[in-house]
Amino acid sequence: MLQSKIRDYAFSNLVGKNYPPLQAIPVTKYNTFFYYCSSLAWRAFYNFWIDLDPNSWSSVDIIFPEEFLTTYDNLYYINF
Repeated sequence: MLQSKIRDYAFSNLVGKNYPPLQAIPVTKYNTFFYYCSSLAWRAFYNFWIDLDPNSWSSVDIIFPEEFLTTYDNLYYINF
């Protein structure tokens, strides 16, 4: 099941990643060294070709948590 794969990927690859305090370092969603809250969730799904960013076409490479609410008609629920 895809949800299990996304959850397993997140636990295996994203737990313990660098999380800069107060966003002192500008990070994009594509950065794989530093993460911010919504980029962690975005990365877990993007690894399986699901882009949760409704503004992927934009030149702004940051995803905000509220953008997840407007992404798709299908909602993904994963219990951690």
